Amino acid sequence: MPPAAAEILPADAGLDVLERALALQQEGRYSQVIEAAVPHLEAAAPTEGAEPSFLRAALWTLVGVARHALGDIEGAQGALDAAVRVAPDGVSEGCPPRLAVVAATAARQLLAAADAMSATSGERVAVLRMSVLWLEWRIVAAPATEDVSVLLDRAREALWDGYALAGRGLMRRRQFTQARELVRQALDSEDLPAARRAPLAELAARCIVRQMGRLVATARGTETPEADALDALERAREILASTSVDALTPGRWHAANRRIWSGYLRLGSRDLERFELEAALRPLFRALHLRDLDLGLERKTRELLARTIERISDGAGETIGRLLEAGDRDAAMQRWQDVRGIIQKARDQGLSHEELAQAFSRARQTLEQIEATKG
Repeated sequence: MPPAAAEILPADAGLDVLERALALQQEGRYSQVIEAAVPHLEAAAPTEGAEPSFLRAALWTLVGVARHALGDIEGAQGALDAAVRVAPDGVSEGCPPRLAVVAATAARQLLAAADAMSATSGERVAVLRMSVLWLEWRIVAAPATEDVSVLLDRAREALWDGYALAGRGLMRRRQFTQARELVRQALDSEDLPAARRAPLAELAARCIVRQMGRLVATARGTETPEADALDALERAREILASTSVDALTPGRWHAANRRIWSGYLRLGSRDLERFELEAALRPLFRALHLRDLDLGLERKTRELLARTIERISDGAGETIGRLLEAGDRDAAMQRWQDVRGIIQKARDQGLSHEELAQAFSRARQTLEQIEATKG
């Protein structure tokens, strides 16, 4: 066993449990598999930051397969998720001799269990991954027989197919984050064959584009509250910002950026139509700060922001005039300070003095009007 797998209980105790669970699994005694494995997993729980452990991953996988066979799909998913979390990316040391003789049998059991699962499920990928690890564990321990080599090739092919099938299935179910994470696991693997890389990279790209498209569509919905719409667009922006241009191709990347920009502009324009001028600034500034925004779109955003701030300044001037006529100089000064703060914030966020010249001029005139009422 790798040194990473040092558990609280003696190593032999873990091997005893694994051997027993494998035998019970082969006999179809699924409830007893769970009864045998779970107490050991709970008693030998690793400390925070513990190294990956093949033994724990193997036991969690057997628990997941057993729960799946018993119809406990949620429990199976939890166990297989635990297996993925603790599984090593590869094996550096071989399995103990007492397990080497059953490694191929264990892998066959897992392949059979995977065949009984939905081809588009992420759980199936976890089981296939463990079948590959079992065989790699076996080969590191002793030279591979022809049967073991053939079985490993079969398991690896099933695993790569499984990533693609599960990724597409998750995408169809609009579970985009899970689909991206799953396909990324395959792309990050050093063992991924070159011929498999391009199709999986294309799947990852489509998933990213679909997820961002869905978020933008949600933001553009007429029934979506503005706070939720802004959150959806911000999530889309974060996804795009964390994705390299090469991962999507330049055309796709910039098209997605334009869609996010159009979502922000739509929200800002909706606020302007309702004369909620200050509310419009938030989505418009977010549009301005998009990474690598086309120059034409940036110019259009700047012009709309400048005109909106001019309208805010003009409207404040009228309000301040009415407040001064009513003798409420303090309220007039407070409103002027609010508008002055908006203009300064726009300056801080990238608008030039020239773009804000009209707003500055109107604010200065308003301040002179307030100052004239002193004494």
